Amino acid sequence: MIATGRIAMYRHLAFVAVFVTILVAAVPAVASGPCDQFPRDSYAHADCEARNQWS
Repeated sequence: MIATGRIAMYRHLAFVAVFVTILVAAVPAVASGPCDQFPRDSYAHADCEARNQWS
């Protein structure tokens, strides 16, 4: 019975570790804009920002 509980505990810890890893990896992708793939001081970044303005 103890071994079953230990396996369940490790399975739960593995699930939590995978979930947290995916969550941490997804936050910068969601927070960044479409122009962050270009360096800030490049022409491509300025052009991308000009094309993607809200107004």
